[in-house]
Amino acid sequence: MVVPQSQVASNESRLELDKNKKNYINTITLSKRLSDRYSGHHSLQNIFNPESCRLRDKFKQMCETLLLDDPIDYGLKIIDLLWRKAAYDPIQIFKRYRQEYDETT
Repeated sequence: MVVPQSQVASNESRLELDKNKKNYINTITLSKRLSDRYSGHHSLQNIFNPESCRLRDKFKQMCETLLLDDPIDYGLKIIDLLWRKAAYDPIQIFKRYRQEYDETT
Protein backbone atom coordinates (compact mmCIF):
# COMPACT_ATOMS: atom_id res chain seq x y z
CA MET A 1 0.00 0.00 0.00
CA VAL A 2 1.36 3.38 -1.02
CA VAL A 3 0.68 6.34 1.24
CA PRO A 4 0.27 9.69 -0.54
CA GLN A 5 3.08 12.15 0.13
CA SER A 6 0.68 14.83 1.38
CA GLN A 7 -0.68 12.47 4.03
CA VAL A 8 2.83 11.61 5.21
CA ALA A 9 3.66 15.32 5.46
CA SER A 10 0.48 16.05 7.40
CA ASN A 11 1.24 13.24 9.86
CA GLU A 12 4.77 14.56 10.36
CA SER A 13 3.53 18.11 10.90
CA ARG A 14 0.90 16.87 13.36
CA LEU A 15 3.59 15.01 15.30
CA GLU A 16 5.76 18.13 15.27
CA LEU A 17 2.87 20.23 16.60
CA ASP A 18 2.20 17.69 19.35
CA LYS A 19 5.88 17.72 20.29
CA ASN A 20 5.92 21.53 20.41
CA LYS A 21 2.77 21.62 22.52
CA LYS A 22 4.28 19.11 24.94
CA ASN A 23 7.48 21.18 25.12
CA TYR A 24 5.41 24.30 25.81
CA ILE A 25 3.54 22.58 28.64
CA ASN A 26 6.84 21.37 30.11
CA THR A 27 8.23 24.90 29.86
CA ILE A 28 5.22 26.31 31.70
CA THR A 29 5.63 23.65 34.39
CA LEU A 30 9.28 24.60 34.85
CA SER A 31 8.27 28.25 34.99
CA LYS A 32 5.88 27.47 37.84
CA ARG A 33 8.59 25.56 39.68
CA LEU A 34 10.90 28.57 39.36
CA SER A 35 8.13 30.84 40.64
CA ASP A 36 7.71 28.60 43.66
CA ARG A 37 11.44 28.84 44.34
CA TYR A 38 11.41 32.63 43.96
CA SER A 39 8.52 33.08 46.34
CA GLY A 40 8.84 32.34 49.99
CA HIS A 41 10.74 33.45 53.02
CA HIS A 42 14.23 32.46 51.83
CA SER A 43 13.86 33.48 48.20
CA LEU A 44 17.17 35.37 48.10
CA GLN A 45 19.06 32.23 49.09
CA ASN A 46 17.02 30.21 46.61
CA ILE A 47 18.00 32.37 43.63
CA PHE A 48 21.59 31.12 43.60
CA ASN A 49 20.88 27.69 45.02
CA PRO A 50 22.47 25.01 42.74
CA GLU A 51 19.06 23.40 42.19
CA SER A 52 17.58 26.75 41.12
CA CYS A 53 20.50 27.35 38.77
CA ARG A 54 19.95 23.94 37.19
CA LEU A 55 16.23 24.65 36.83
CA ARG A 56 16.96 28.03 35.26
CA ASP A 57 19.46 26.49 32.81
CA LYS A 58 17.03 23.74 31.84
CA PHE A 59 14.28 26.35 31.48
CA LYS A 60 16.50 28.46 29.19
CA GLN A 61 17.36 25.45 27.04
CA MET A 62 13.72 24.43 26.71
CA CYS A 63 12.71 27.98 25.80
CA GLU A 64 15.44 28.22 23.16
CA THR A 65 14.46 24.87 21.69
CA LEU A 66 10.80 25.81 21.52
CA LEU A 67 11.62 29.23 20.12
CA LEU A 68 13.71 27.73 17.33
CA ASP A 69 11.24 24.93 16.59
CA ASP A 70 8.07 27.03 16.45
CA PRO A 71 8.70 30.79 16.53
CA ILE A 72 5.34 31.71 15.02
CA ASP A 73 3.04 30.02 17.55
CA TYR A 74 5.10 30.33 20.71
CA GLY A 75 7.68 33.03 19.96
CA LEU A 76 6.39 36.05 21.86
CA LYS A 77 5.06 34.00 24.76
CA ILE A 78 8.37 32.21 25.22
CA ILE A 79 10.48 35.36 24.89
CA ASP A 80 8.38 37.08 27.55
CA LEU A 81 8.48 34.06 29.85
CA LEU A 82 12.22 33.59 29.34
CA TRP A 83 12.96 37.21 30.11
CA ARG A 84 10.74 37.31 33.17
CA LYS A 85 11.71 34.02 34.84
CA ALA A 86 15.39 33.80 33.92
CA ALA A 87 16.45 37.43 34.28
CA TYR A 88 13.91 39.91 35.61
CA ASP A 89 12.52 38.04 38.65
CA PRO A 90 15.93 37.21 40.19
CA ILE A 91 17.08 40.81 39.76
CA GLN A 92 13.87 42.16 41.29
CA ILE A 93 14.17 39.85 44.29
CA PHE A 94 17.76 40.94 44.82
CA LYS A 95 16.81 44.63 44.58
CA ARG A 96 13.94 44.17 47.01
CA TYR A 97 16.16 42.50 49.60
CA ARG A 98 18.87 45.12 49.12
CA GLN A 99 16.35 47.91 49.74
CA GLU A 100 15.07 46.18 52.86
CA TYR A 101 18.65 45.73 54.08
CA ASP A 102 19.49 49.40 53.41
CA GLU A 103 16.39 50.51 55.31
CA THR A 104 17.31 48.44 58.36
CA THR A 105 20.88 49.74 58.53
